[in-house]
Order: sequence, then structure tokens, then C-alpha cells
Amino acid sequence: AGTCADLTELASGESCEPVCNSGYSLSGQLTTSCTAGTLTLATCVGNACEYANPTPGGDEGNGPGSCKNVVGSDNKLAHDGSCVPDCEAGYSLSTIDGQTTTTCSAGTLTAATCVQDCTVSFATGTGNPTPGNGGNSCKDGTLAAGKSCTPVCESGYTLSGPTSCSAAGEVTLSTCAANACTAATYPKLTNPDNADAGSCAGLTELASGESCEPVCNSGYSLSGQLTTSCTAGTLTLATCVGNACEYANPTPGGDEGNGPGSCKNVVGSDNKLAHDGSCVPDCEAGYSLSTIDGQTTTTCSAGTLTAATCVQDCTVSFATGTGNPTPGNGGNSCKDGTLAAGKSCTPVCESGYTLSGPTSCSAAGEVTLSTCAANACTAATYPKLTNPDNAD
Repeated sequence: AGTCADLTELASGESCEPVCNSGYSLSGQLTTSCTAGTLTLATCVGNACEYANPTPGGDEGNGPGSCKNVVGSDNKLAHDGSCVPDCEAGYSLSTIDGQTTTTCSAGTLTAATCVQDCTVSFATGTGNPTPGNGGNSCKDGTLAAGKSCTPVCESGYTLSGPTSCSAAGEVTLSTCAANACTAATYPKLTNPDNADAGSCAGLTELASGESCEPVCNSGYSLSGQLTTSCTAGTLTLATCVGNACEYANPTPGGDEGNGPGSCKNVVGSDNKLAHDGSCVPDCEAGYSLSTIDGQTTTTCSAGTLTAATCVQDCTVSFATGTGNPTPGNGGNSCKDGTLAAGKSCTPVCESGYTLSGPTSCSAAGEVTLSTCAANACTAATYPKLTNPDNAD
């Protein structure tokens, strides 16, 4: 209150002088005065501020509302005034409340804050983000305070979120997390081929970089890929392969044969026939390969050898005498005296007899000999059968 302190009244024509608060000064009406009962108050106004650019990285800007156009020629910003400075290259105005504009209050200047832009730099190599190339990509390499950008992850990885620059200019970089391998995407994770699930049993997912091991079925062994593993969402299954078989010739009467597809040329130097492999053996003289399905080739399945079958040839021998077949002499005659399994030949009957059919050797090596049936005498051939001469 200054000299006006403790007054109960001010006579007309008298005055007193208050003392302005810190940051305020008397202006215009310098005293408080009384004129015929009317009081005119002294005026304390807030002091203007000496303007200064934000540091570091600030200037007074340009355009409407800029400090260049608001600050007076005396480099003063009026009390309760505000303006928007600019920031030099590499800096941006802070987005924190109270730091976006420069203000003046009672002679105290509060400058806006220019925050250094964030540098966006990702580590190189598999599993790290790359800047991307879209509208909100991080390709520029810098971010202003309060801004964000979205990099990209390679296939098999998931982005943690956007890369951001805080209002204080602190960068938070995105990361790429390697995807897990789920049983929903890869049913064979818990249901492998030719195997029990083993340590993979009950899994709903396998994290990237982890592995589990199935247990191969009987006759199968792990080979090559020994564990089931996950790498960035891609599952690599353990491989259970069928065991090879120790080769053996058919018994009795078999050998490994020769030529393309023969067991001699298919079986390895270790005398093994590969799983799901097959070959054609040969049979020694007097034996022939069976024609029964499943017995014509030697096969291997999961370590179990199924050998072809050599069947002893059939001996073709006809009884002698009238009414019995003779071997014949044509292209399919029975003159050789033997028949391989599944084969047949055609003997001949003497005049007056009819052949019952071919002579055959079954797939099991059992012979069925032809027979000759004596022909009947028909009335069609012999009309006198029913109309004899000189007789009834």
C-alpha cells in the first residue's frame, strides 16, 4: 500500500503512492488521488520481458504469431504476451505443456524449449527392424519431439509398436520379436510322421530358437534333422526315416539276379536295401519267380525285408498209351517237360480224342495236367446210328 497504508480516508485534493509488487511498475496514473469524493487509483502494470531465443537451437521464427512479429523493436515482449519461436535444423519445439511458446509474466520470460530431434538408427542383421518405405516409415532417420514412425519387420517377426521420440527428445526404438511356431499352424508339431510326439507332446507352441525331440516308431530312426525346431515362425520337423534292411536271396533257389532293377544293382555295397526300396532277384535253374502278388519282388519296409518267392518249376509228364496227351511240337507245346510258375502249355491228343484244356503250373508251383477225352459218336455225324441198313 505504500503511503496509502493505514489510511481511513483521503481528503479531496490529496494523494498517496502505493509500492508495486515485484515485476510490476507504476505506469500512467502514478499516484492514488481523491477529487471531490472520486478516487483515482495508481496503476501497477506488469513489466515487459527482455526477449531471448530458446537455447540451444532456437530462433525468433517468422510469420503470424512468431516472436519476430510480436516482440517490439526494443526487443521486449509485453507482460502476458506470448509468441512462437522457431527451431533450427535438427531441433523441434517441445510438445510438453508450457514449453511450446515463449511467454512473459511480470518481467519474467519463460522461453519455449527446442528439443534436439531423435536419431532413428536400427541395428543391422536378421530380426532387427528396417526403416520401411511407407507414408509413416522411419526412412528419414530422424524424428521430431512427440512424433513417431513405423518401421517394418521381416517375415516371421512381429513389430513391438511404433518408434517414438518423446517430448523431451528421448527415442524409443521398435523391436521385432521372432514368432513362435504354433500347433494350430503346424499340426505335425505334436503329431509327427512315423513317430510318437516325445518331448513335443502337449505343446501348443514352440518358441523361436527352441526345439523338442519326437520318438521314432519301431523300424524308424532319426536322420538328418534330429530335433523339431522353430526359427522365426518356421517349423523344421525332425525326420524319422525307415531303417534299411539286410538283404537276403529268396530261399530256396534264389540269387540276386543281374541287369536294371536286379537286386545285384539295387542293393548297396553294405548289403542293405533301402526303406521303401524294391528289387527283382533271380531264381536258379529249376525255379521261377512266383506270380502271386507281393511275391514277385523283394521289398524293404521299416527294417523288415519281404523276400520274393522262388517256386520250383512244375514237371510236365504225361502217361503213355492210347488216350493220353503227348507234348506236341508247336510254339506253346509241352515238349520242354517243365513249366515255370504261372505258365501253361498245350499238348495234343490223337485223333478221336478232345483236349480238356492247357496244362498249367500254378503260382505256387502245382501242376495241372491236361487230359484227352475219347469223343462220342453222334447221330449228326452218323445218321445210320438211328437208321441202320436192313434193320429197325
